[in-house]
Amino acid sequence: MKYQSVNTIVFSPTGKTQIAAKALAESFGTVRQTVDLSQKNTIWQSCSFGADDLCIIAVPSFGGRVPHIAKEHLLQMTPQNSPAILLVSYGARAYDDTLLELQDTAVQCGFCPIAAVTAVTEHSICREFAAGRPHAADIQQLHFFADRIRECFTDIPLCSKEVILPLPGNTPYREYHPAPRFSPADPQTCVHCGLCVKNCPLD
Repeated sequence: MKYQSVNTIVFSPTGKTQIAAKALAESFGTVRQTVDLSQKNTIWQSCSFGADDLCIIAVPSFGGRVPHIAKEHLLQMTPQNSPAILLVSYGARAYDDTLLELQDTAVQCGFCPIAAVTAVTEHSICREFAAGRPHAADIQQLHFFADRIRECFTDIPLCSKEVILPLPGNTPYREYHPAPRFSPADPQTCVHCGLCVKNCPLD
């Protein structure tokens, strides 16, 4: 299947989800643009995609849910029934309702999910969990998934919001319990540059 453009829409604070999204996207062609859902000053309503623009929407699972800031920004976009492949990354524990919530969010704002993938990536806080992932074998597996998705469609799929993927998860979604806050740097080595504050999407 060929698209007018391939785009990635990613929330990836540590860069690991971005690596997984890129691996999935590159099998479909050159990525035209990457939308960073963690940015604070983006005019989200200007993020518009057509029915022949393929989008890879990728987020990590935070407490079994879609990160609320990523969901908030997605819901402000203006896709026009744009086909989307959903990707949820998780740090070697259950992703619970994240994939289902991501699909519901995507459909609500005008995307049309055609496939969904999960990928193990290094935990963003407890880095010893799934350390170093996605590694080379993970990337190869994502390429395999992308090839299988391409095989399922000989042309651009006719999208319909009434066609819902049978994804795992529950509604109502599980209650979100945020992880404890951690200092972004060792107080002994922090140089007080202010970049963490400047770039934090929640500030």
